[in-house]
Amino acid sequence: MKAANYLADPSIEFLVCNEDTTFPGPVPGMILPETGPWSAAIQNVSGRQPDTVFGKPHRQMGDFLKSRVDTEKFDAKKTVMFGDRLDTDMMFGKNNG
Repeated sequence: MKAANYLADPSIEFLVCNEDTTFPGPVPGMILPETGPWSAAIQNVSGRQPDTVFGKPHRQMGDFLKSRVDTEKFDAKKTVMFGDRLDTDMMFGKNNG
């Protein structure tokens, strides 16, 4: 409710960290909603789309991480990425070289 009402003001940014539908939890078969369903609900009631989605698999996260390393030594082709979701983690790697 608060998010939808805040977003009625067009000067308020709508930022989303990821749009994953579920969170991989500790109990097999238990569904744990992630950020995606909440973002979808807020978009639906507010009529707004996120200004930015900055988590995996989007480039903004890759650009931020690359800005934190020594670019002389960093080689994306020789970098291994570990994560918690196969779909977004693989896409993150592809989107960021």
